[in-house]
Amino acid sequence: MIEEHGCVQGSAGGYARVLTRRRATCGRCSEQHGCGRAALAQWFGSTTLVQARDPLGVNPGERVIVGLAERALLRASLAVYGAPLVSMLVLSLAAEFLVGNELLTVLAAMTGFAAGLFQARRWAARPGQGEALMPVILRRVSESERVLHPWPEASP
Repeated sequence: MIEEHGCVQGSAGGYARVLTRRRATCGRCSEQHGCGRAALAQWFGSTTLVQARDPLGVNPGERVIVGLAERALLRASLAVYGAPLVSMLVLSLAAEFLVGNELLTVLAAMTGFAAGLFQARRWAARPGQGEALMPVILRRVSESERVLHPWPEASP
């Protein structure tokens, strides 16, 4: 289970909106160079508002731990990245071997990529798929954890 600290912004109907902060994977963001993640955080912000299942009945302003199953993340990544890539490669290779024209090969690759994105979107829209990929609130943050992880605070 991938876990992240967050602050509840609102809740209703068994779901909660939770503000989380994106974590750096390597710790070089304070240097303002390296992989470029610090630059992206400046452009897009370092916080994310996610909707999560709320089995605990949390209230706005509470600090919580939100979890996402690794399997759900892997499945979603394979659908979003794998389907377009595989369909692009298959159609472009088929066009290259059958026709041999560069322009048609490029058009086939673009068509395959679009078809893969469409297939990934159809997969994500299947009934019940959203629930399987949705994060869940695991627990409330204890006082000792608040000292170690002082962020995020409730927004006004």
